[in-house]
Amino acid sequence: LLADQDEFKKRIKVMFITGTLPTKPYSADFQDEVSKHSDMFVVNNITEGYSSLRDKVLWGLKYSYQHFKFQYLVKTDDDVIVNLPGLIGELPDIAPGLRYTGRCPNFRGKKPDRWRYCSGGGYVLSHELVGLMLDLPDSVLDVVKRAEDVYTGWLVWNVNNNTEHSVGAGIRHRALSLGPYKCGPLISWFYHGYKKKSKDY
Repeated sequence: LLADQDEFKKRIKVMFITGTLPTKPYSADFQDEVSKHSDMFVVNNITEGYSSLRDKVLWGLKYSYQHFKFQYLVKTDDDVIVNLPGLIGELPDIAPGLRYTGRCPNFRGKKPDRWRYCSGGGYVLSHELVGLMLDLPDSVLDVVKRAEDVYTGWLVWNVNNNTEHSVGAGIRHRALSLGPYKCGPLISWFYHGYKKKSKDY
């Protein structure tokens, strides 16, 4: 069992992405933690704050695609706990190709420019889809949308509609009804940490 757990951990790369503080440097304790671990990324040209979420997500997509050989990228909020065994157990049921999944009952815009997006607490993007998103023209990538989950859905919508790649049914949206970030009758992918006790995991 221990060997299986070690192998499982080797398949996961965790990234905590933050910008610089607007008025002061980070504390010595924070900087010490950054120096000791390889999972914390301070992006110097992004100012930390809610309005920079879109920029941090885009930076994370670019960095991950350039530096890691991943099959799926999972984005979560900082107060969300990911049930990784449950999520990985479900991934084989998601066919390879262009995939975007999570809790996706949300719509933005007006027809014909109306798109669906997954809630930002937690969603999954396949490697191939991330590449196509990053290949979109700057006129699309540079669009400012305050909410990062709306922005991600906007990029996916543009891949689906404004390139020669017809994602169509390849994008898997799940409109879920079992509470926040739950998928399936037994498997929960994402939990808001402040709503669940640690013993539930």
